[in-house]
Amino acid sequence: MKKGLAFVLALLMTVGVMTGCGKEATPIAGSLQSLKVEDYVTVGDYSNLAVEVAPMVEVTQEEVDYYYTALYEERVQVTDRAVKEGDTVVIDFVGKKDGVAFEGGTSEGYPLEIGSGSFIEGFEEGLVGVLPGNTLDLNLTFPADYQQADLAGADVVFTVTVNYIMASAEDMKDADVPSMGFPGVTNLAEFRTYIEDTLAENAKAQYNNNVQSAIMAQILETTSFNELPDEFMEPYRKGIKEQLEGYAAQYGMDLETFASMALGMSADEYVEEMALSEAQQQVLLQAIANKEGLQMTQEEIDAKMAEEMEKYEIETKEELLGTASEEQYANFYMCRKVLEFLAEKATITEVVPEQDLTGAPLANPVESSEETGAETSVEVEAAEGSEAAAE
Repeated sequence: MKKGLAFVLALLMTVGVMTGCGKEATPIAGSLQSLKVEDYVTVGDYSNLAVEVAPMVEVTQEEVDYYYTALYEERVQVTDRAVKEGDTVVIDFVGKKDGVAFEGGTSEGYPLEIGSGSFIEGFEEGLVGVLPGNTLDLNLTFPADYQQADLAGADVVFTVTVNYIMASAEDMKDADVPSMGFPGVTNLAEFRTYIEDTLAENAKAQYNNNVQSAIMAQILETTSFNELPDEFMEPYRKGIKEQLEGYAAQYGMDLETFASMALGMSADEYVEEMALSEAQQQVLLQAIANKEGLQMTQEEIDAKMAEEMEKYEIETKEELLGTASEEQYANFYMCRKVLEFLAEKATITEVVPEQDLTGAPLANPVESSEETGAETSVEVEAAEGSEAAAE
């Protein structure tokens, strides 16, 4: 299984990143319309904005080819042929010694590449020729020098169920495409086009996000805030916390453990910091909207909702909104409207990032080390599973 495909899939299924209006497609917002925002913000100068950003990333054919194959492999389950060398199978297994399950010898939904040599001799070989859906017993012997003393040289029985074979490029066929869940995509040719269009759309969205981030950063340098009412802040805290809880659940961690490992702070500290940042930015943008006479009309909101419902094949407004209200949805797109207005007024200079000797853009050493370290610790912790069958 290729690393990071869950993120890629999410990226392809929901395109469009925004800054200053919440980081998710579902906005988290307080009641901006009922707040006299001018009492809480002194807006900085935005009359002569000038920002520098990297040029828009060009989508390469290599990227399209990669996601075309990788997403197919991620989404499609092969069940109509027997396992062969080189396949990655998803299995459930229970290992028993003298009829008793031993510690670390049980797993469900385990992806195993046949021929990788990662399990003890006979395990992978015993699955060749098995049809998905079948269960079999493998009578095996652990190596005499196995690191777990009570299993060294022991005779054991692994009861293994082959759930399915993960698809590969050679398995690709039109008939599987509708089940992959991409709206309006019914065959491989449409799937490739969908990937090309979505990656291009995302590149454009990311470029716009970079422009808007730079603009927000510049305005914030000369903007000051007064303390916001606690009742106004509460929806922001609630939204950020729910988002954080969702990330923690994905890694099978409790909230505090995830926050400590991934963010280097307590959950409460992160929630308060992010909620304040989100709230202040929305208050700032609402103040600019008021000053410039910008607003989202009901007609615009209805049109935007209808467009997204059609694009993502969603039948009702309630399903589109989820836990958000229509007011929150409107606030989100109000923010986008203000940022687009500011971007049109700004002087934007595209600057190619400096590169190191390998040709890769130079990363910020502080952000790079902190983010990479946090991600690695979480991934390593989340990836730990049953290893008793492995050599």
